[in-house]
Amino acid sequence: MRLTRSWLMLLCLLALTIASADVRADASADADADANSDAGAGEAVQLETVHRFQFTDEASSATELSGITWVEGDRYLAVSDKHDRIYPLRITLDMASGAIEDIEVGPSVTLLRDDGRPLGRTDLEGVAYDRRTNTVLTADELGPTLREHQPDTGTLLRELTPSSHPDLRVFARIRTNLAWESLTLTPDGRHVWTANEESLRNDGPRSTPDAGTLVRLQRLTRDLEPVGQWAYRTDPLPGRITFPPRFARREAAGVSELLALDDGRLLALERHFGGTDAGLAHFRIRIYEIDFTDATDTTDIDRFFDLADDEINTVAKRLVWETISYAPIDNLEGMTLGPELDTGDRAVLLIGDNNGGHTHALYALRLLRP
Repeated sequence: MRLTRSWLMLLCLLALTIASADVRADASADADADANSDAGAGEAVQLETVHRFQFTDEASSATELSGITWVEGDRYLAVSDKHDRIYPLRITLDMASGAIEDIEVGPSVTLLRDDGRPLGRTDLEGVAYDRRTNTVLTADELGPTLREHQPDTGTLLRELTPSSHPDLRVFARIRTNLAWESLTLTPDGRHVWTANEESLRNDGPRSTPDAGTLVRLQRLTRDLEPVGQWAYRTDPLPGRITFPPRFARREAAGVSELLALDDGRLLALERHFGGTDAGLAHFRIRIYEIDFTDATDTTDIDRFFDLADDEINTVAKRLVWETISYAPIDNLEGMTLGPELDTGDRAVLLIGDNNGGHTHALYALRLLRP
């Protein structure tokens, strides 16, 4: 999801006067989460905020960074929803706390088509590095398309679209700019996950302040063969936007990222752009732990519109982290696991699409060990 650069200065000024709220949450937190937000049995994932880190880089073309993935050590890769490139990042962490100490952006690598030409117009939203093959997977909302490239040369190895397999054809009914936004590779290397950001045209309406939207979580093998699909309901919008007027009727709430954990669990990052009680535009970012225990495999279900409420069980979800932001550069879209910290906890980094310019925001979190 992109915002125009109009009103960015105004919103940044508002960000200086309104504090962001980082909230640790468990199954009983946040009374406005819908009834489907109760996860199954077992101890919840615990995420703890370390800090917010902001940096400005005018020496590279890196802007509108929408996805991030850890390679090894201090090496990461990022993609932009504006350019057909991959950006190497070096992110130095304090290994005791997980705090970000420094970031360097390296020379970008242009991603190529099968004929060797640059991809050209793209909307890259997700990225996942596979250290077993030293290749990188990307999710492009245009198409939508999943691709695999060599990260050092940009060479295209393969690609996947809704027409690649009968079980994926339903994704041809995407809404514009609301397609395969998320991408994650399970740490064991066996599966890839993606999802459409908001509902397909044949599955239901977009988000409103009264109801969320139904999306499809798609699991694939590492060979990009579909092997399961489940319905996920997002939270309702925070409210309608009345100020700034340019953002009125541009509210959105969807799944902007997925993250597979070492123990097999899956996290979903929901990004909500809506109004406060006073109608002020803001981002509400929530991370949920997903429970598939009683969920219906929807692979063979062509239309959710045709189903009664009791004919499909969506996945359950449990809120584990939340932040509220009034700054445009906190349009958080990417999420990755990082290295293990000295405490045994795991670093988790979130990156925000800055909607233009060269000032970027990242959040450093800790995934607490059991």
